[in-house]
Amino acid sequence: MIKGYRKRFVQLNMILAETVLAAVLLLLGIYLGYRSREELRFAMRQVLAPVDRLMENGSVFPEGGEKNPLKPDQSENPMGEESAYPGRKNDRRSRVIDLGEDERQISSLVYDPKDGEILMISDKLDLSDAVLQEVSGKVWVDARDFGFLREERLFFYKEMQNSELRVSLAPASVYYTDLFRVILILLGVFLLASGLFLLVSIRLSRYAARPMEQAMEMERQFAADISHDLKTPITVIKANNSILKADPEKTIAEERQWLDSTDAAADSMLSLIGEMLTLSKLDSVSIKEDLIPTDFSSAVLKAVIQLESVAYERKVLVDDRITERIRIRASEEYADRIAAGLLENALKYEPEGGKVTVSLTRHKKTAVFSVQNAGSVIPEEDLPHVFERFYRGDKARSAKEGHGLGLSIIHRITEVLGGEISVRSDASIGTVFTVSLNVLED
Repeated sequence: MIKGYRKRFVQLNMILAETVLAAVLLLLGIYLGYRSREELRFAMRQVLAPVDRLMENGSVFPEGGEKNPLKPDQSENPMGEESAYPGRKNDRRSRVIDLGEDERQISSLVYDPKDGEILMISDKLDLSDAVLQEVSGKVWVDARDFGFLREERLFFYKEMQNSELRVSLAPASVYYTDLFRVILILLGVFLLASGLFLLVSIRLSRYAARPMEQAMEMERQFAADISHDLKTPITVIKANNSILKADPEKTIAEERQWLDSTDAAADSMLSLIGEMLTLSKLDSVSIKEDLIPTDFSSAVLKAVIQLESVAYERKVLVDDRITERIRIRASEEYADRIAAGLLENALKYEPEGGKVTVSLTRHKKTAVFSVQNAGSVIPEEDLPHVFERFYRGDKARSAKEGHGLGLSIIHRITEVLGGEISVRSDASIGTVFTVSLNVLED
């Protein structure tokens, strides 16, 4: 069961973590993709910067006057058989101007929409003249200054100056290579983070399952303890009934001891069931609705008076130091249970001829109730468990009556009332139980 719980914990934790991580990385990827696109746009704009120097004195395609030095000299090639530049045929594509080394795969050109003439400033794409003319025409009619030509798989950036179009072109690989690199990095981050989350989730599942393991262990212990406490009186009742059935001729007076034994066993079962019901009631979230202003001093004094006969029988001196008119927010039942429960517990374990000290004082806004039995010491290994349900030290279990629920009930009542309970025990002071509760102002 615990393994299944831990597995579900890890699964839910990973689903949540990976959903959040994927959403964050997706947004980051979108941002980085947008940023890469903007960086490409900026780079393409920068590539056009050298063209500004060429166009400072006007158009690179003048209609008349002095021959543009950037165009081929057609007079040297009157027949038009060859281009003025070796390796090229005459077409509407003018010379390529070398403006220095540039590692970016971005070409730039100037396009004259009037006659379709193109001046290549930097040619890194090696496009054919026909493709170049088609691309230039598409860029001219496109309303965007930066965009992507899907068929040619080219990014473009354009600017108009002197009725001529300045254009920079970049292959899709320039952008998508960076984008692919970003995707790989984000995927690596996702896988690495998922692995770390998995390891952390597995470790956390151990801590998350620990309270459940403790609860299951307590449940097993509860079943064992309650079986022990119920089995004994049931066994006694069945045994007594068997004795009574064995000789039906005897009178009730003659069988009185077996009937009394049966009553005592039944009373023990009823006491256990009552304590369990009390704990169940205390675990209810609505219990605080029953809390009212209560005189705690009266409850402690009443407990001392009621248990005086028990103390006398055990020859135990009860020394009470009770401050009057200390009021707390509780109920009479719970105030009595705290006072009587701790005093009864002290009298039960105090050796004959010993002394029990009951004290109720006020410190600022806190009522401090303590019960000390000087002649009884709880073993150090048992101290952390004294408020656990059904817990009784081995010696106490074999020597004293009880179900091991009394201190658990007092502990739970104190929590419900918003207070604290503690225990100290050593040879110098014996055992001291202390309850601290908030005082109501008069």
